[in-house]
Amino acid sequence: MQDLKIQKIIDQIIEAAELPGMSEALEKEFRKNIEVEIIKRIGIITLESLDDEGLKKYEELSEKEKQDQSVVQEIIKAHSSDFEKNIKEGLENLIKEVIIASKQ
Repeated sequence: MQDLKIQKIIDQIIEAAELPGMSEALEKEFRKNIEVEIIKRIGIITLESLDDEGLKKYEELSEKEKQDQSVVQEIIKAHSSDFEKNIKEGLENLIKEVIIASKQ
């Protein structure tokens, strides 16, 4: 499910940056690189949006071998303000950056 959401975001980036004419190999590489960047930015935004207690709980959870995503979501809901807004703004900034880079 998460992968599907990321792929939809990548589709939006390709369309917004007017890149639909890429070769198959180039598009595959582009998609891989953008997916890594999206995941990285979501992680950074998540950590930056947590309050001190939430960050401590997140760090404790990340030390475990297997992380329960529902627990991560609970931590974010309880200890993050404007998380959804911050994610949206972060992804919008990424789209803008890609558009600018594609025009150079």
